[in-house]
Amino acid sequence: ALFFAKTLLCRKRGKKVFPCLSCQSCVKFSKNLHPDFLEIDKEDDKKNISINQIRSLKTFFFSKSFYSQYKIAIINQADLLTIEAQNSLLKILEETPEKGIIILLSEEKENFLLTILSRCQILHFFPIKRELLKKEMLKKEGTESLIEEILDYSQERPGLAIELLEKPEILE
Repeated sequence: ALFFAKTLLCRKRGKKVFPCLSCQSCVKFSKNLHPDFLEIDKEDDKKNISINQIRSLKTFFFSKSFYSQYKIAIINQADLLTIEAQNSLLKILEETPEKGIIILLSEEKENFLLTILSRCQILHFFPIKRELLKKEMLKKEGTESLIEEILDYSQERPGLAIELLEKPEILE
């Protein structure tokens, strides 16, 4: 989901399926500073995602875009949204700006209100084929042996593979 968001926000992507990693948008995304991207996680001291966190999502979506034509939000463990938060999210789903994308990540779709599910398109994220990912990574930087090692550690997850390529200290 992060890789998908980064790809959509990339300013030099064109028709490619990979972000360029060098434009201002990609750099800001890699540093978790992209103003057109919001990631919501359950707060450490809470057991659910609160309505206040969803209210911040509404503020985010209805502010002006900075770098991209898209505004993208990812809600991790979205099945942990309280009923109140889901109802608030429902209002946002009904009024999302045209270039607004909300990605709800969950392993338990049964925990969502039916009204939420009826307004979502369910996508299953699967790993990219190793050879395609390797081919694209070789275009960026790194030796073939390094990229093979990265692909082993990342289990062909493109977001993690790109992060390991960009930040070799994590791989160490």
